[in-house]
Amino acid sequence: MYKCLECKAVFEEPDSWEESRGEYFGFPCSETMCGCPECGGDYDEAVECEGCGEWFFEDELDEGLCEECLDEGEGEDGEL
Repeated sequence: MYKCLECKAVFEEPDSWEESRGEYFGFPCSETMCGCPECGGDYDEAVECEGCGEWFFEDELDEGLCEECLDEGEGEDGEL
């Protein structure tokens, strides 16, 4: 899964589209762009929290749990 850095949408596959880059030696040039299917923004891989099941960026999790689940004490003694 992926998560948008801008709108926080979670999606399975990024959207792709062609953008014109003008001409190169008289031939039209384009570049394939990828982005969030909702807003077209940048995205990164997302990881599911083992406690609540919500999707987060990897650096937002601590031992597989989000901050809210850690605050609630979920995951103590090996139980969720």
